[in-house]
Amino acid sequence: MLIQVHAIQNHSAANLNRDDLGAPKTCYFGGVLRSRISSQCLKRSIRMSAEFEPLRGGVRTRQLAKMIAAEIDGNAKNVERAERVLEKCGIRQKTTKKASSDEDGESSRSKMLVYTTRKSIRIMAETMVSDSTASDDQIARKFAEIISKHSTAPDMALSGRMLETGVIKDTTVEAALQVAHAFSTHEARPEVDYYVAADDEPGDDAGAGYVDEAVFSSACFYKYFAINTDTLTKNLGGEAELAARTVG
Repeated sequence: MLIQVHAIQNHSAANLNRDDLGAPKTCYFGGVLRSRISSQCLKRSIRMSAEFEPLRGGVRTRQLAKMIAAEIDGNAKNVERAERVLEKCGIRQKTTKKASSDEDGESSRSKMLVYTTRKSIRIMAETMVSDSTASDDQIARKFAEIISKHSTAPDMALSGRMLETGVIKDTTVEAALQVAHAFSTHEARPEVDYYVAADDEPGDDAGAGYVDEAVFSSACFYKYFAINTDTLTKNLGGEAELAARTVG
């Protein structure tokens, strides 16, 4: 069954979804310039919303090694081993200096965002503990199987997953949800907001303490969503009740 959702929603003056210049995204439709919200932005706002939080079992992160180690004890040695194992899974690590000046050493994260489930993170942590004497290669094979197999989280079942590491196989999850770019039902040109911050104690200088510009727009948006309930149920391992809750 295909469920289609057509929605009209007003948004007050704001910068809901920025382009590369920091201005609200736009598109031409019907010969006029309209405000736009990208499909990626809409999907993330749904996935991260308070309403969806009880069903959110997926996590997209570059901090996978730390999250695995945190399930054990957060020990630096476990972080390092998780990093080595993930490297063997094709998830290369990128080491950068820590941002805070009061922290010593380096902070490590992967070069790519890895979309997996919180359940798989717990199982990977359990594997590191139960197979502590196994080699990194052996653990890596199990990690690859876990990441590939455990993908039945409602948010991942909806939005799908594209994960190509070159090592882990069968990671793709076909999305059950299609989201169109939302656009305004009318012409909507971005406007520039010139603003200042006044100095409460200006002294001899009566001018502003800070001057800048920001771009914003306001519009009534048309939004379209389509959900394939058969694909959703399949992605959730055949759990029809969970699929119904997810749609709701």
